Amino acid sequence: MSEQDTQAVRVLQILFDDRFGGPQKRIFQSIAGLAERGVHVIVALPDRAGNAHVIAREKGIETRITKMAKIPRPSKIFDVLRWLFTLPGELLALVRLIREVRPDVVTVNGAILVVPALAAKLAGVPVMINFNDTSLSENLARLFGWLDRKLANLIVCQGDGVARHYGLERGQYICVYSAVDIAQFYPRQPIQQRTLRAGLIANWNPIKDIENFLEAARQTAQREPSLHFVLAGPKIDTQPEYAERIEHNIAAAALGDRLTVVGAVQDVPAFMNTLDIVVMCSLREGCPNVVLEAMACGRPVVATDVGCVRELLDWEGEPGGIVVPVRDPARLGDALREIAHDAVRRERLGNRGRALAQERYSLDAHVACYVTLYREMARRRGLTIL
Repeated sequence: MSEQDTQAVRVLQILFDDRFGGPQKRIFQSIAGLAERGVHVIVALPDRAGNAHVIAREKGIETRITKMAKIPRPSKIFDVLRWLFTLPGELLALVRLIREVRPDVVTVNGAILVVPALAAKLAGVPVMINFNDTSLSENLARLFGWLDRKLANLIVCQGDGVARHYGLERGQYICVYSAVDIAQFYPRQPIQQRTLRAGLIANWNPIKDIENFLEAARQTAQREPSLHFVLAGPKIDTQPEYAERIEHNIAAAALGDRLTVVGAVQDVPAFMNTLDIVVMCSLREGCPNVVLEAMACGRPVVATDVGCVRELLDWEGEPGGIVVPVRDPARLGDALREIAHDAVRRERLGNRGRALAQERYSLDAHVACYVTLYREMARRRGLTIL
């Protein structure tokens, strides 16, 4: 092993959301493995009231708190103007932070975070930008894709589907899927039950399209008595109107004891293993953790065709689940019935998903890939590596 391969690399990870979610989970779970391979990660979080910094410190992760104002909705003109006014101060604060931390690489998590990327360039530190989602409209996504190509030394996308959303072509990015800790997510002995449980695990957020799941459940319950439906996940303080809408939809669906609603799930692997089918019906996603976790647990997945879901489930022609169109409860219900009626297919899809999770999406493979990228960026400091 060369001296270059053993030299420690310092990485500053900049996260925009103060709430613990998918990107935070992906990064936090990889930090210990990166440290074992000589990559020390410091996480920068915005000075807002979310829980991400608390969870980071509970896990022993070195953190920094810095100015990063929440980006307002474009329709709120006054808020947009006030936000624009804060950007110069935010930029200077980030430059000071980068110079204080003295990282070898700055990683920016989100295509819209051009201010942190610009701060890294001003501080003279190579910058990696991770494209994690497909939440932007097509026109905005392509604008930020173009802008980020000007700022980044390396762009990493969580799938080819994510890259296409931002207008990136092969050779302009490296594809690194998210990861699942297969030591935690693995098949366990299912609870013996007469009915099959099809479950959606999601925050009560409009992009999760819980309405679609409830409507599919309503339609399917009339024709498939063997299925019981489960809705798991917490309501979000910032989405009270959506929570009210979902509660109304639950009442309107009149599923009675055919639907179980639970709140936040503390032990996700154990809960996922009580399900026979895992559903994801989001309107937009990048590389959704819940799909990878279901695959690792050996559970067949029915998921909407967003982000890189099709890539995850349908590798080399043998699928680990069924992909359905967005906002199509009839097709979602059909897929659930197809799996419910065919125990052999359920087992085959689950086994294939588990194999894919082990072979392609393990945490070890994910960490090894980033170690290689960070070392290469540190070695070629200031140069674009694509």
